Amino acid sequence: MTKKLFTFVLMPFDSSFDDIYKLGIKETCENLDVYCERVDEQIFEEKILDRIYNQINKADIIIADMSGKNPNVFYEAGYAHALNKKVVLLTQKADDIPFDLKHYHHIVYEGKIFKLKEELAKRIAWLKNHPDKKQLPNDFELELFVKGIKLEPKVKIDLREHFVNATINKSFSKSSLTLKIDIYNKGIAIFDSVIKLGVITEFFNRNSLGDQSNIVQINDKEYLHISNEITRIFPSDWISVEFVLLSDSLDRSVDKYSFNMTVRLFTELGIKNIPIVINHDLFWKGY
Repeated sequence: MTKKLFTFVLMPFDSSFDDIYKLGIKETCENLDVYCERVDEQIFEEKILDRIYNQINKADIIIADMSGKNPNVFYEAGYAHALNKKVVLLTQKADDIPFDLKHYHHIVYEGKIFKLKEELAKRIAWLKNHPDKKQLPNDFELELFVKGIKLEPKVKIDLREHFVNATINKSFSKSSLTLKIDIYNKGIAIFDSVIKLGVITEFFNRNSLGDQSNIVQINDKEYLHISNEITRIFPSDWISVEFVLLSDSLDRSVDKYSFNMTVRLFTELGIKNIPIVINHDLFWKGY
């Protein structure tokens, strides 16, 4: 029989964390067939700190909830890092992440168990499926920009200012847009995982020769433009991807001032969607 992975959990000894542990952490691990324990569930004779050190040494994966900046948890997580263990860090608030730990990814779950379970499952599954890897993929260190505008949910992008090219004829029967997205590695380590970038549009349903993307129709209305694979970005370095979006169906049924577009980042831990708003009142000004 294959031996189960052992996950040891570090968190404050406070009853307010019981549901987070039992329903969020332990249940997620059990669903993935990974054995999970906290020190207060174990029977032992040695001093508690010695027991914690012992279990950190034995564990395949360490989960540490850093909420509230608990000094014991910080100390124990530091010990796990010193042993080069696979460590998954959690916190309820981003404000609890000190400066010297900001380069380590934290699951910020905001007290929401469903959010914790969703994100934790991705990481435990990845660590389980990559036993030779010591660290999670560092795609959380990647940021996306369009002409200096950081892409965040519902950020507004103006066609005239932020697209490389926007050609719309006055009949609105044909249009061509070139969107360049810049990927920035803000981390201190080389990004060395495989990702792809995508753009989901409703109207731009064809791509041109020379475009870096492939196109897939994902439902009756939407089209996904997908870039080629990106595998290596050095710290503080940039890589750009251009999407050439063509349409022969954009008409006055489009809202007068804006339409929605989604930028999708494909990572080894799953996908990340960033919905953005495209301002296009220039359509109506004879651009």
